[in-house]
Amino acid sequence: MGKPKGSNKKALRGLSRVKLFPVVQNDFEGYETGEGFFIPEVQSMTRTADVSRNTIYADDGIYMELVEFNGLNLEITVAEISLERMAQLGFGEFDAETGVLDYDPQGQSLEFGLTFRALKADGNYRMYKMPIFMVTEVAESNLQTKGEGGNISSYIIKGVVTARKFDDRDCFQRDSEDEADLTWLDTIPQANKAAGVAAPASFGAPAPEKAKK
Repeated sequence: MGKPKGSNKKALRGLSRVKLFPVVQNDFEGYETGEGFFIPEVQSMTRTADVSRNTIYADDGIYMELVEFNGLNLEITVAEISLERMAQLGFGEFDAETGVLDYDPQGQSLEFGLTFRALKADGNYRMYKMPIFMVTEVAESNLQTKGEGGNISSYIIKGVVTARKFDDRDCFQRDSEDEADLTWLDTIPQANKAAGVAAPASFGAPAPEKAKK
């Protein structure tokens, strides 16, 4: 990747390579995903923390403020989305023979592992892995007749990022230094307590327990 000459700034200035991995297991015994698929034509991503605050008072002043993180509300705006992809996200059944989507606006609240990268000012990337992203809605912006402008009717994939149950992890980040580092985004490590398999330390999961003698 080309780096801007003389640049060592870390500011984020891009978004690309958004990929979802269907979660097939998310419990205290393990974590497993299926084969991932890319979300093309991504325009933007909005992240808003969902927190609960409780202020405790003492001696006519604030003694303590408790802040509890409940999750991360996340919205991905895309320029287009196929009917097949709508079905993959849990919003209906798609018939490949007829090309018809039996649309279900309620959705199934499916869980996915999520990876993406943000271009930095120095030409490298800030990379993200989120084990649990529950998709709750795919919203279509209002339609309008064609005019002189260049506006399109985008779609917004909405959901919430929470911690996976196996090890209570919710997000991992890494900065790339060269092209080879970008393969970190290709997979989300699996974990299985019964088999003694845990995600590598670089992913943030605990190491397997040592067998007792």
